[in-house]
Amino acid sequence: MTAFESNATSAHKNGGRNQHMKKGNVLLAAVGIALLVSVIVHAGPSAIVHQLKVLRVALPIVVALSLARLFLRRPWATSPYSGLFFPSP
Repeated sequence: MTAFESNATSAHKNGGRNQHMKKGNVLLAAVGIALLVSVIVHAGPSAIVHQLKVLRVALPIVVALSLARLFLRRPWATSPYSGLFFPSP
């Protein structure tokens, strides 16, 4: 099994039939939602709204910088001299 495969069967592997989530996946989703709700309750809705307002500015900047890094790194990673200054793993 690789990092992108799962043990659960998907709809495209079963001829298009819908498959229900396994109980473990449902439990994990419920625990995640419960943790998110507990953080919101503990921090307070006003703090969450404030952080979301700040995030409105910062998130596009972080995404743009990440994409710029990805596109600027691509030619170096595929060039024959990619291991010249920094050894390749």
